[in-house]
Amino acid sequence: MVDVDRRVFLRQALAAGALFLPVSGMMASCATAGSGGNEQAKGEVSAKNPLGVDSSAPLEVITFAGGLKTTFPEVQAAYKKAHSGAKVTVKGMVNINSLQPRFASDDPPDLIDDSGAQKIPLGTLVGGKQLADLQPLLDAPSVDDPNVKVRDTLVDGTVDVGSYNGTFHALNYVLFVYGMWYSRSLFDKHNWEMPKQWDDFLDLCAEMKSAGLAPVGYAGQNAAQYVTTTLLTMAAKRGGPDVLVKIDNLEPGAWEQPAVGDAAAAIEQLAAKGYLLPGAAALEHTEAQTEWVKGKVGVYPNASWVENEMKSVTPK
Repeated sequence: MVDVDRRVFLRQALAAGALFLPVSGMMASCATAGSGGNEQAKGEVSAKNPLGVDSSAPLEVITFAGGLKTTFPEVQAAYKKAHSGAKVTVKGMVNINSLQPRFASDDPPDLIDDSGAQKIPLGTLVGGKQLADLQPLLDAPSVDDPNVKVRDTLVDGTVDVGSYNGTFHALNYVLFVYGMWYSRSLFDKHNWEMPKQWDDFLDLCAEMKSAGLAPVGYAGQNAAQYVTTTLLTMAAKRGGPDVLVKIDNLEPGAWEQPAVGDAAAAIEQLAAKGYLLPGAAALEHTEAQTEWVKGKVGVYPNASWVENEMKSVTPK
């Protein structure tokens, strides 16, 4: 295994990361990571090139082809303007985990958006010393205002979330919102309002089922974690944030906390009462979400990327 101080991103990968935030206008949440090859090409450090990018070196970026942007044309244009001699290759894919053999052969892409159900466990790459120290990126001037460092443009907590054993390795670049999503027009049609209490939500589910809808949708094939996220959110609301801290820290009995049990029992009621989308266990996320977009499902646990992900089939 190559030493960690040599297993770093190429400088241009860091520069691409520096461009990700200001140019794309996205803030941190969705996790992004990457790795580089052996010796990196270096250019001259200057005010316009603070990371010392070799402007003639190629740059390979792999992004997650999910609900958010995939190729970032505005970022590519900004990078090519700054480094006109570089050949930039950006490819979107779903199974990010399939890149692991490239890490094993010491030929990974320069920058990876490590997201989705088939992402690479970052702990594996950190343990193998296969990720860069992104401290230089944090201290670099931002694109929009050279007087402001990249770290000062980030949402609070971004550096902590992306740090492992005190070293910053992964830059989350999207801020999204999880919740129970529903169609305002569908609810208006039936004079429904989204309840704030669980018992009232179960009553609404009964009404939706009587109206011929599946009250709650999910995708069992590749996105069942949306339901898990809902469960954990409910547990935290019932027992406080320490409930999740104990789970994150793998404390003994963390999953046996009363708040977790109460949340799981509440979710189980949806199945017991027949309120889940029939056949959802065999559906992928876009299939289940299509049923929701078409008005056949009342509510869907998801995040704010769903609008972009389903825009091609969303009614006008």
